[in-house]
Amino acid sequence: MRRIQRRRPLAPAVAGEPLPFFHEVSSKDRLKLFLLKVRTCCVVFDFSDPGKNAKEKEEKGQMLLELMDYISKAKMKLNDPEINLEATKMVAANIFRTLPPSTAGKRTKVLSRTSPFSTDEDDKSFVEGFKEEEVPALEPAWPHLQIVYEFFLRFVSSPQLDSKIATRYIDHPFILRLLDLFDSEDPREREYLKTILHRIYGRFMVHRPFIRRAVNNVFYHFIFETEKHNGIADLLEFLGSVIVGFVLPLKEEHQTFLIRVLIPLHKPKCLELYHSVLAYCITGFVEKDSRLSATIIGGLLMYWPITNSSKEVLFLGELEEILEATEESELQKCMVPLFKRIARCLSSSHFQVAERALVLFNNNRVVNMTSRHIKIILPIIFPAVESNIRGHWNQGVRNLSENVMKLLLDASQGISIEHLLEIEQYKVAKMELQEEFDLSSKQIGLITSNVMSTKVTERQENTEEDQYILQSSESMKYFHFQWKPPPKGWIKVNFAGVVREGDRAGAGALIRDSCGRLLCAVALKLNTFSVPSSEFRGAWEGLKLASSLEGYDGVWLEGYSQRVISWVEKAIIDKRFIEYKPGLVDIIHWFTSFSDCRCTHIYREGNKPANFLAELGVSTSRFFTSEKDDVPPELLHMIEQDRNGEVYVLDDPWLRCWVEWSGPSIFKLAGSSCRSSFSLDSSLFDS
Repeated sequence: MRRIQRRRPLAPAVAGEPLPFFHEVSSKDRLKLFLLKVRTCCVVFDFSDPGKNAKEKEEKGQMLLELMDYISKAKMKLNDPEINLEATKMVAANIFRTLPPSTAGKRTKVLSRTSPFSTDEDDKSFVEGFKEEEVPALEPAWPHLQIVYEFFLRFVSSPQLDSKIATRYIDHPFILRLLDLFDSEDPREREYLKTILHRIYGRFMVHRPFIRRAVNNVFYHFIFETEKHNGIADLLEFLGSVIVGFVLPLKEEHQTFLIRVLIPLHKPKCLELYHSVLAYCITGFVEKDSRLSATIIGGLLMYWPITNSSKEVLFLGELEEILEATEESELQKCMVPLFKRIARCLSSSHFQVAERALVLFNNNRVVNMTSRHIKIILPIIFPAVESNIRGHWNQGVRNLSENVMKLLLDASQGISIEHLLEIEQYKVAKMELQEEFDLSSKQIGLITSNVMSTKVTERQENTEEDQYILQSSESMKYFHFQWKPPPKGWIKVNFAGVVREGDRAGAGALIRDSCGRLLCAVALKLNTFSVPSSEFRGAWEGLKLASSLEGYDGVWLEGYSQRVISWVEKAIIDKRFIEYKPGLVDIIHWFTSFSDCRCTHIYREGNKPANFLAELGVSTSRFFTSEKDDVPPELLHMIEQDRNGEVYVLDDPWLRCWVEWSGPSIFKLAGSSCRSSFSLDSSLFDS
């Protein structure tokens, strides 16, 4: 028998001299042979050319199979640091690589039969019951990669592995590079990665917090940066099993993960690619702690799709799963906004959305809640159901609406439906009347101002003795105003944006309560040359922060950019306007997530705190929470001035008329909007 000690520790497969099999050497030489074969397998070949190094590739494949078989069957103790080092080096050399550019949109397409429930948006390539589906790009080196992955899986799963020693080599950089591979387009590779990550998470407890943070970072990058990643579903499936293992009471870290990762994952357009596992993770949290259900439902309402009907159907399905696992006492906290959203879905012209919303009333939990709180729920959903029965274009929707109507009538026995509807209509009419009164008052002021200005001009042209009257009218053109705090139970978001030389820009926003107290503020450094873009970013950041605050019924958005105010208004009135700027989708989500909302214009002099934050953002990005020591004293002074009712004065001779012309804009979810006549110049919108 040949002695392994005589062999050189090189890559003999390349040199043409094969290594012996394990059973051909003595037991004491098998460890050295194992190390030698592992080092030999570190040689990586180019698989883009099948004919290149064909013999060497075949020999390496056989050697990898032998190593995989040996580590599984042999009772080999893996507590030797050298074994761990060489094994992880071989795995890293083979699997860690730069992934090729994405082939999305360029992949081979095949015809597959369409679902009877698919929408026109889903089936753009619909042809006689079939649609085109893209085939994912497969890794050409998979014959070797699969064996390496299988070897590594058996390595980390081996009972002979010493976790304390292996931790030195399967370290944080190794795990990060492993997570990078989840973006591979080959589903076979992602399946192995998911299983291996499970084993590492279960075996190496010291790495668990780091793995959770690293996976969260992948999600953050996907949600807020690219919205492109091939492994989101696989990572969510991994986290689904992790969530099952959470113990009560839930740690703050886990609740933060729910609020900042899982709920915002409903935002991307490609939600349908991973929605099933996302819903599994969400319901896992509800089953762990039903007190989180109100937070989760509020998050769904915040990210509820406006123009994407297929996503809306997914949301309704997930909502039903959450309702099944939620205690009724928790559902009462979000009952009104929940059923308002369901009512909008009931009245949708898209038949699948309306049908899915109607099917919710087959759920016992929804039926029981409707029966117990019929006086609150009936005025919300009755008009939508009645409208469907009278005139929905789809027969299936009309039939389901009739069934829901019977349910409502049965639940409302002894209650006057007409009386409930009259009360609701009275509330809506009262709010609309108040808005019309406010608008009329401003129009009267405008007319009065114009008439007086005209009289003064006439007197100036005719005589010189009326100079005193002219001077008196000029004093009327000074405009006095104050910063107004929001109503009780509301929060107010003031935003601003500035641009300085050298494409340096900043955005700022702050949030205050009904007492004028600072809740939080942000200054953000930007790189743009566009003032509208910086102002829009200020509004975006402010509403994003506002949506994370709980316990408030209304939000008031205010800034000195009439352009941004008009964009927001137009997006609320006409959802098609959102196409001008994708960021408007987020703003409308956050804006309408409150029970009531308001949007007004204020001049720069009355928006000093937000403007200070924008100026601060030109040089640095900062975040402030409440009125703590780290808040600049200048900002605290400005906030205190606003709180004390500081009066600001503008003396532009043309200002008075322009103030009345632009006016404030007020919105509410279920009524008319007092709109300004400001025209949008979409070409100035910095995309």
